[in-house]
Amino acid sequence: MPRTLVHFIAKGSPLSRLGSRRSAAAPPRLLLMTDDQRLADPLGAADRLPPKAGVIVRHYACAGAVRHGLARALIARLRARRIAVILAAPSPAHALPAGLAGLHLPDKLAAHGLLARLLLWRRAARGRWLCAAAHDAPAMIRARRLGCALIVLSPLFPTASHPGARGLGARRAALLIHRLAARRAPAGSRAGKAPAVIALGGISTLSFRRLAGCGFGGIAGISALPGMKWRRSGREKPKPRTGDGKSRRPPVCLSPLSA
Repeated sequence: MPRTLVHFIAKGSPLSRLGSRRSAAAPPRLLLMTDDQRLADPLGAADRLPPKAGVIVRHYACAGAVRHGLARALIARLRARRIAVILAAPSPAHALPAGLAGLHLPDKLAAHGLLARLLLWRRAARGRWLCAAAHDAPAMIRARRLGCALIVLSPLFPTASHPGARGLGARRAALLIHRLAARRAPAGSRAGKAPAVIALGGISTLSFRRLAGCGFGGIAGISALPGMKWRRSGREKPKPRTGDGKSRRPPVCLSPLSA
């Protein structure tokens, strides 16, 4: 059975098309989620990520100035390795950091219908990826209506972030992804093709393999992700040459090594 992350993406996945919503670059398929309680050293954890990964700066318990400052520090530190930094719940009182790759919308705020703040985020997100957290089908539908490029679906498996929660499980998550992809975008909305869905919650070397074939566009984690060792799993065959005579090579696939 295939072990690489590229095989988690269903045939016809929107992941390869999401770059057009921001730039020619594809969005990250591996995301580190910062947490003020479970990730004491976000800078150190980000240093252990492979190139072209991403970091979503959450730290919800901290003031807006602190979260924006952490985002700036991560951008400066990770720019050379082309690791994207995405800011969750940006404060209207502070300017967005230069070099920010996108904005992340927490599920609870989206569900409360804070229209004014949503509009602010959407204006600020022009030229950046817009992401959203989701725990069920209604939240995924809301994210698509907003025109999100990425949906972070959680919890997939039991995790310390949701004590006592069973988790969606691979089978239910696959059904949610299938229904989202089959659902037509409402008329007049900014939604285009279905966004890529990122798996979060209880992701480990073993649970990673259980997600194969579910249609996920990538995985995310908090405390366990930085401790996982990643290897190059080879490249696919180069695509045919384009009109300018250059061949387009797909990105390196990543696979976690056994502990």
